[in-house]
Amino acid sequence: MGLTMKICVLPLDSRPCSYDFIEILSKIGGIECILPPMDIMDYFRKPSDFSKISNWLSTVDCDTLILPIDQLLYGGLLASRQSGITLQEALERLKTLEDIKRENPNLRIFASNVLMRTTVSTLSLESTVWWDAVSRYAKLTHLIALDEKDSKLKELLKEVEAEIPTNVLGEFLAVRERNHEINKACIELVASEIIDFLLILQEDCTEFGMHRAEQKRLLELIEKHNLQNKVVLHNGTDEATTELLARAVSPTSAPVQIKWLGKNPEFIALFEDRPFADNLKSHLNIANLREDEVSDVILFIYLPKSGQKDFCTIDAEIPASGYTAEELMSFVKSVADAVAMGKKCYLLDVAYANGGDPELLKTLAKFIDISELYGYSAWNTASNATGTILSQIVLSSGENSEKNKVFTYSRILDDVIYQAIIRKRLNQKLIEKGLDPYNISDLEVAKALLQAECEAVKPLVEQLMPDVIGNFEFSLRWPRTFEIEAFCKPNL
Repeated sequence: MGLTMKICVLPLDSRPCSYDFIEILSKIGGIECILPPMDIMDYFRKPSDFSKISNWLSTVDCDTLILPIDQLLYGGLLASRQSGITLQEALERLKTLEDIKRENPNLRIFASNVLMRTTVSTLSLESTVWWDAVSRYAKLTHLIALDEKDSKLKELLKEVEAEIPTNVLGEFLAVRERNHEINKACIELVASEIIDFLLILQEDCTEFGMHRAEQKRLLELIEKHNLQNKVVLHNGTDEATTELLARAVSPTSAPVQIKWLGKNPEFIALFEDRPFADNLKSHLNIANLREDEVSDVILFIYLPKSGQKDFCTIDAEIPASGYTAEELMSFVKSVADAVAMGKKCYLLDVAYANGGDPELLKTLAKFIDISELYGYSAWNTASNATGTILSQIVLSSGENSEKNKVFTYSRILDDVIYQAIIRKRLNQKLIEKGLDPYNISDLEVAKALLQAECEAVKPLVEQLMPDVIGNFEFSLRWPRTFEIEAFCKPNL
């Protein structure tokens, strides 16, 4: 890439997907990337300290600054959904960017900010009840706005509202309003050339919800200032910082060929509000990639056969994708043939949320060495997975180096082995021992249970990635099972 720039990145939070991915992908791309020390970052429910973060930012010497506004103002993504910081305090903290730009007018600032999800955080088993109720509340308010004469919907809204504690709903609505005002302020910072590029990230949502009215107002403001090329709004959150890193280091758009494994690119993914194909185009734009039918770089996208399902909420231990054995074999043959032709093949699995399909990889491993894949992604939402692999495409720069292979292996360990198989089993065993998977009070017990599950999946790991067997481990970064740190040192 001919990269000589120094880039400073403030991660969204301290989770592996936010912090570690940046560190690893920058090394794959040969980029000098400056990250804050982990000891000044947030930890689960404890936000980072604004004074420490702002002091660190003031000392960093770089050409490009990439930062999530949510980390700067609130101390992390979870904290951004809470009412600890007032609107006035947040606006004062936002002035930090003006100070930084004033000190270094040539500094490029690539920022992101979240358009709040349509429900509350799940910080305990108990909060999953409020997660569902507030989600229904948000959807009903939108449906009523579309048809104000529908008395049945209004009655339903009253019933749902009665289910939700007043303090829970009150905080949710107040925080939404505060965060919306911050999004507006960020757009104004783009208009005044403080921020060079801004991503507004629609966090977890559905096709219907109160976020739609907020989106409309923000899009109107973007259009008013004619900022359509500098401010983008689409689904996603956790993957955005890596995409901004890819954009920062890619001076011209790079070609990629898209090959669909399935016939349903217009599906609307879980936790998203628009067709996947639309989000894909937007994510390609952010990562500075363009579709090219003859490119040697190929992104294979494994689609759901019908609607997307959530791995972690269905009964089957390893759920069937719905495709026949013949269909699955045709998908695998398409990938294997391209690998045999020397193409640079990346595999994106969005058939499910929260995990990749083990059957697809098990079948593929019969025809190719998995290390021949240049990248793999399947974690959490479709946009999370998409943004991660697009960033890997840009930063691997056409080379399947050892560092790139290790990242691909770690993605398979996390996205398939852990998310699709271990996590469900681990949650159940924690609950049986009286522990909450969303807020684990005894990490030693959790570590022991996790280690036992690692042993149980070794045969599958050996089947998919024999280079990794004996050289991989999982660890909990935060006291919950939602995310994991996957480490491997393969014999490549």
